[in-house]
Amino acid sequence: MPVPVFDLQTFGSAPNQYTTEQALEAGINAGFVALWNEIVAKASLTALNRLGVIPLTDIGGTANAITASISASVVADGVTLNNTSTISFTPSASNTGSPVTLFVAGDQARLLRGEDGGDIPVGYLKASRFYIAQRFGANWKIISGGATFDDLVAIGSDLAALGLIVGGKADQNALTAAITQQQQADNLGDTIRLNVAEGGTAQAITATIPAAQSHIALSAGQPVQFRWPVTNTGADPTITIGGVAYAIKRKNGGALEAADLIGGNRYRAFVFLNDPATLRLEGAAGMGDINGLVQDLTAKQLQADLTERVAQRADDRSLPLLSDGEPGELDYLFSIGDGAGGQMLGFHLLRRMIDLGFPLAFGPGSSFVAGDNAQYLLSIEDEGGNPIFAIGRDGTVHGGAMSGGGSTAGVDVEGFAAKRAADEVPILDDDEQTSIKTFTTDREMYVGTPFRGQNFASGEAGAGVDVGWLPPNGEVNIELNHDAAYIYSRIGFGGTAHNTLVRTPGVYTVVRVFRIVGRIIYHVMTGSVVESSTAPIRARSIAFGGQSHIAGGFAQGLVAGLLDGMANMQWRPGGNWMPTPVHWTPHCINGATGATAITSISQPSCWWINDTQSDGPALTTWKNRITTAVTDGQPVPEDVIWAQGEGDTQALTNGTLSLAVHWADMQAVFNEMRNFLIGLGATDPQFYIGMLGCGESSGLRARSRGYTAVRQNYLRLIAETAWVHYACELYDLPRVYNDIHYNFLGHYTHGYRYSRAVNNVRAGQNNRLGPQVTSATLEDGGRTVRLTISGGDIRMPSNPAAPWIIPAGGDAQSPGVPVTRVRTDGNDLLVTAAQDLTGCRVIYPDGAVPNPRGDSIIYDVSDVHVKMPGLPLRTFITDPLS
Repeated sequence: MPVPVFDLQTFGSAPNQYTTEQALEAGINAGFVALWNEIVAKASLTALNRLGVIPLTDIGGTANAITASISASVVADGVTLNNTSTISFTPSASNTGSPVTLFVAGDQARLLRGEDGGDIPVGYLKASRFYIAQRFGANWKIISGGATFDDLVAIGSDLAALGLIVGGKADQNALTAAITQQQQADNLGDTIRLNVAEGGTAQAITATIPAAQSHIALSAGQPVQFRWPVTNTGADPTITIGGVAYAIKRKNGGALEAADLIGGNRYRAFVFLNDPATLRLEGAAGMGDINGLVQDLTAKQLQADLTERVAQRADDRSLPLLSDGEPGELDYLFSIGDGAGGQMLGFHLLRRMIDLGFPLAFGPGSSFVAGDNAQYLLSIEDEGGNPIFAIGRDGTVHGGAMSGGGSTAGVDVEGFAAKRAADEVPILDDDEQTSIKTFTTDREMYVGTPFRGQNFASGEAGAGVDVGWLPPNGEVNIELNHDAAYIYSRIGFGGTAHNTLVRTPGVYTVVRVFRIVGRIIYHVMTGSVVESSTAPIRARSIAFGGQSHIAGGFAQGLVAGLLDGMANMQWRPGGNWMPTPVHWTPHCINGATGATAITSISQPSCWWINDTQSDGPALTTWKNRITTAVTDGQPVPEDVIWAQGEGDTQALTNGTLSLAVHWADMQAVFNEMRNFLIGLGATDPQFYIGMLGCGESSGLRARSRGYTAVRQNYLRLIAETAWVHYACELYDLPRVYNDIHYNFLGHYTHGYRYSRAVNNVRAGQNNRLGPQVTSATLEDGGRTVRLTISGGDIRMPSNPAAPWIIPAGGDAQSPGVPVTRVRTDGNDLLVTAAQDLTGCRVIYPDGAVPNPRGDSIIYDVSDVHVKMPGLPLRTFITDPLS
């Protein structure tokens, strides 16, 4: 405060200015009055009351972050905050959290502590209560305004009611008992929130119990909560608590599957047993944990599909009753007419007959052939609405076994289907069994053909065969005609890895090799061998990916078929599969995982996690296997063989997965795979796509839209991505009836078909990959589309399979336009529907291709390979028809 200056009035003259006592007294009084008025005029005395407390104004902020200021007049008088200041304030709300901060304008936000110097607990500050706080170091400490006398009285009353205060004093024993009782209650009800340690794996983590819950025992029934850091990759993941490893099970006690525990998610479980130590999840890990859910959803989807198809075809015109004939002498007992007044149906009174004015159709959902534009006067249709017997408007009778989704009935006069069935038996013909295949140093031959009794012979020193690719029960005879010619097994002989056999120098030797389950066994028929153990480093690597067609086929002929096809090694006389052979001896990496989907929306076992846009468990496995091979010294793969799709068909059919999301996640998977390889050192990785397979079961047939949708997206990926290539078809490969997986001959043929695409890309060749649709034109008023087929030597079937027709403006997930007739005209395929097809698109094949063994597939028979008659019609989708 500024020092006041006062003017004391004087009387008289010096040296005796105050000549009277009254004059002196009056002068002193006048000075005091002036001093008092000056002090009162200053706000400092008001601000700094008798305790020296600075009152805060403009209280604001939140309940847990209070803001305030000092009035401008106090600041003008020179009052500032320092490390000994004392303030007063009244909060506008009770605090709901801890700690609480106080920010005074001109200062910084500081912690507001309680009387004991610690953080004030929730509810400590009461709204509208007056508090005094003083600076202690960097924080404010409340020194007045805490618990009031009334608060203490209320607490004492509560404790007395609980029996914890006796005679006005605390009862220590009662307090101890109350605490123990509370701890026991916590044991029964509290969930232990485990602290998960860093560094866990997908299958094993370690956790500790928080100190605040250390009194809770892990007894049977005790609930716990934990965060799983990395998506699990297999059954029985564990969590170690206090040195004890607890196996984590489903809520019904069953083993978890891969990806049941998603990385980053929190889970609740309870201690089921301590010996053996077991936790059971409280919630469902998958649809299978909810009794009947999978079956119920499947049944509902089938019913929904049927209802949709019936509703789509329904004729919603009204059918009024009409009078016919003279009044009182009606021709018809009753008559039903259309909306235009024309008679559609009537019972003739005199002739006692029903007259029909419209075509008649029988069969589930068959109404689409009725009406003025129907192709048939009478038709009997299958469950898909396709006619199996019909009388045309011109009187032509269409009958017999109309197969292929509405195709024109035809007779397989060549017995083509029977030949196909015979060729699916994986044995050598007599003339083939007498032949001997020579192996040279051009490549190490991977012996993986499914025929028993094969014969191989070395053609020069240093030539070799790898018999580690033999399928189960496979057998081969090998002549070692040269020193240093060798027999190698990638999985060893009798369980010892990387064994190599060479003949004793100068001794003619014949070795028979066969595979029993996972072991390769050899028997020296004549001569003798020397065995060594080596692990060769190859000049290149090939990675394989996808689902079961790759995962299962890898050791059952797929790899051998690929390399034999590239080198033009044929077991069937005739044909010239690979005019310019390419010889590779690669290291092959099986990165595929069976029963996997592209996206987690379809199922947990997937390649891409949709919600986090990150690697799925299958992609993680693929990367790990490639990393292991590269770490062992093998080259980084530059080529990827891929076949996948069935795992997404159910979700695409029932609508839980959209075509757009499937496309986005598919792009993400392929971009991530390619970038991963480039990150390891690859220069320009190329991908080769095998299209979807087939199946006869009713469950697969119900997924027609899903199969079609997957094909549409793979065709788009191939068309829009320079490093992704169409390779081959799988829908006609040899397999057991009602099993989507192939037999050994099917796997070998599958690999064989990839070889042309690989040689086209890597060797600049131009080998045919199968017959193609080169044009699509509308005829018959837009109800028929003519598909022109090109290739080498096209063979049209007697009962061609129908394609799927996408409605105008729709996509592959839209209900298809029903096909009423399919027929051939030279090398053209004519597909007819009961509506105008303008704007529609045609995609082939339809659904799961349930009847590939019948004479229903278009082949290019100039491309005979293994035991197949040729290459089948390639998957295609047309532009909108016009």
